[in-house]
Amino acid sequence: MFHISEVDLFEVSIVALPANPNARITAHKSLTSKADAIDMLRACGLPRKAAERFAVGGFKALAGDDHEDLARDLVRQLDSSLTLMRTK
Repeated sequence: MFHISEVDLFEVSIVALPANPNARITAHKSLTSKADAIDMLRACGLPRKAAERFAVGGFKALAGDDHEDLARDLVRQLDSSLTLMRTK
């Protein structure tokens, strides 16, 4: 029998259909501050400045920005994942 004593985790993504069907989100941290929201947006791929603007002003703050489409895709993915989680 093997035991994992240490792991370096390089990437985490919320997806509607995980590669491992047993992968489930069992808890989440509430975004209690603007800094938490910025950290989450950056972890999803938005650059710091775009994440800061989005956290304060939503999609309107990114209107016409190169990162507007990425932000919309991230929100769609999160919404899809949350919808799927609610139906399980």
